[in-house]
Amino acid sequence: MSSTRAEYATEKRVYRTVNPATGEVVREYPPLADDEAEALLARGHAAFLRWREVAPAERVQLFRRFAELIERDQDRLARQATLEMGKALSQSVAEAGVAAQMFRYYADNGADLLKDELVDVQGLRRTIVRRERSGWCWESSRGTGRCTRRCGRPRRTSCSATRCC
Repeated sequence: MSSTRAEYATEKRVYRTVNPATGEVVREYPPLADDEAEALLARGHAAFLRWREVAPAERVQLFRRFAELIERDQDRLARQATLEMGKALSQSVAEAGVAAQMFRYYADNGADLLKDELVDVQGLRRTIVRRERSGWCWESSRGTGRCTRRCGRPRRTSCSATRCC
């Protein structure tokens, strides 16, 4: 193993996908340079920022479509999973079916799972958990006419505000 970055950069390193059942190399991948990895991370973050703004109704349609695509390509996906992980083909087929079911579950139940939830907290008159696209929020009132709201958002500290519940 190299001790300096310059030595590391000159070494011929390759990542391999190996079929664990046979030991056969399925595919080789060159390592990413730092700038390539940063570009991919930036693309992923930009995609997240766009996705969190997608309305739940549109997400439902996308989840249903994704489930359809998994079911349509179930055999091909199962063969690929078997090749890469060495599991039995029947297990891979079943796994693809479960993945499709999970997307359908969230398409069918996501709106209900995102509804405000009234939670009983001792000493508080009312506490509501609100799931928002950017994170979570809870509101509580001690019966004083003042309400505390705390929100957790990715890459931010909590915020609080006082208002009447």
